[in-house]
Parts: sequence; structure tokens; C-alpha cells
Amino acid sequence: MSSRLSFRAAHLAVAILGLTLAVSCSGNTTSPTPQPTPIATPFPPETSSSTPLLWPLAGQDGRDWVINNYVDLDATSGTQDYTGGSGSAAKTYDGHSGIDIDVPSFRWMDGNVSNVLAAASGVVTAVRDTEPDRNTSCAGNANLVQVRHPDGLTAIYGHLKKGSAAVSVGQEVSVGALLGVVGSSGCSTAPHLHFELRNAANRVVDPFRNGLWAAPPIYNTSITLMDLAIAAGDMTLQHIKDPAPNVQSIPRGTVLGVGVSMAGGGAGDAIRMVITAPTGATFSDSPVTFTTAYRHSYWLWNRPLSSTPGVWTVSILVNDVLVQRETVTVT
Repeated sequence: MSSRLSFRAAHLAVAILGLTLAVSCSGNTTSPTPQPTPIATPFPPETSSSTPLLWPLAGQDGRDWVINNYVDLDATSGTQDYTGGSGSAAKTYDGHSGIDIDVPSFRWMDGNVSNVLAAASGVVTAVRDTEPDRNTSCAGNANLVQVRHPDGLTAIYGHLKKGSAAVSVGQEVSVGALLGVVGSSGCSTAPHLHFELRNAANRVVDPFRNGLWAAPPIYNTSITLMDLAIAAGDMTLQHIKDPAPNVQSIPRGTVLGVGVSMAGGGAGDAIRMVITAPTGATFSDSPVTFTTAYRHSYWLWNRPLSSTPGVWTVSILVNDVLVQRETVTVT
């Protein structure tokens, strides 16, 4: 596999299918395009390996990462993932050759939290490490590390953070070795890892279809809060993806912007954003109930606060369970 890979298709579906945006503003909600549950008619395996693969990202499914796109197994202009889900039911897009694993936001990249690990031992055959890594649109080439395994398969780890490569060409690596950090280099609209397998004939190999994972993640991730962003002023999609530190204080009469990055979830799941005034009274209670399944979704609210000074509280509840609470002082 050439090191000139650009991954120009690696995350095209972010704003269309995968990282769906749901805007909740002034009590009005716009729901993303529905994603039906796929029909369970899985593809039979076609490639075997004696080496079970380690999951290539550190952390916990739903909290630190979530799968957005799988390999497209439809050789035509249609789409189909390894479960047999096709069309809008497939968690992929046309021509996608790998697995896109999203992280909550650029905070995970900046904090070097999202470590990329070698899925199997092997020899490093390519490294690119100098491309810009904060893309939110398709631009340039992806930073990457490429490792050839003893069984002849080659793993490609794409869209890495600039300067994070921890290996060099020709180096032997063991399973679980640190390769780099997740970024958003190349054709990428948000920080994620594009993991791709190729065989000796340079054909794409789907590790899910072929049962190559030692411990494969579940297909439908439970709804989980990944990140919470709080800002003075209107919250935007871009701010949720690349948030500044959460504000600690704001002037009276300022709009309080709140955004969440959510993993998974299905019909009936609910998120509530509750703002409590310094008096203890509920100032705003904004629920959103899912009507369909999501992979990775963003939700936001913008609320003009009253002039009451003191400590205000922002609470996020998932299915009526408090999952995070932050305070903001109005001065």
C-alpha cells in the first residue's frame, strides 16, 4: 500500500450519515435523517488470519470513541456493511474502505488521550507525520502509520495528529504498541481514526466480516455522553467539535451556549439539558427524545440567562440519569 494515501473518502459521511447534527434551539428541535436498524443478513467470511486483532484505540466504547462507519462491501454504487444492512440502513458510505472510529472532540486529541495502538505485531512500512491535523473539511493528505503483519495483512492507521507518530519505517512493533494519536488530518471533518486492512494483493479486508477482532465492539452502541461544551454566546457545531475550555463565569444577560457530543442511542432514548438558577428554581428544562438510532450525534442549546447574579447549574441527563453537571457564575 503506497504511503501516498490521501484518505479522501475516509470521513465523507460525517455530516451526512454518521456524525448527524441535531439542533435544539429555543425549544425547537430538528431531527437528523433516520437510520433504520439493518437487516441481520451478515456476509460470510472470506479472509482468515491466525492473529486476532487488538482494538486499535485506547479507552472505552461510547465514552472515549464510537464507530461511525464500517467497510462498504457493496462493489456497486450502493452501500452495505458487514451485518448485511444496505442503503440507509448501512453504517457506511459508498466506497468506504476502512473503519472510522470517532473520538468525542478535539479535546481528546489536544490532551493526547486517544492513543492509537498496534492491532497486531509487525513491521512499520510507511509513516506520514507532518500534515495539518485540525481539519473540519476535506483537505490535503492524512498523517498515517502503516504496519505489515506476519500473516501478510497490512494495517493502515489514518488521520493521525501531526507530530504524534511514535514509530519509524522499518521498526518492528509488538501488539498494543503506541503508534500515534488520533487527529483530523487529510479528508476529515472531525477527529477520528481510519483503520484499514489490506491483503498482499492490495485488496481491502473487512476485519468485522472476517471475524478478525479478538474482542469486537458491539454494533449498536448504547447512548452515552462523550463530551459537554459550555460557552458564553451561541453554541455552534464547530464549537462542539473543537471546544474551548468550558466557561466558568459570564456577564449578566449573556446567552449561555451548551453542546453535547453523544455516542449511540436509539428510538426512545432521551437527553435533557437542565439549567438551574441560583435560587434553585429550574430556569430551563430541554428534553430531546430520539426517534431513531444514531452513531455519533451533536446536540446544542442556546439560552439567554436572566440578570440574576450567582451560581447557575447546567445538568445533562441521559434517560433521566444525571451524567454530568457544571456550574457557571453570572456576574
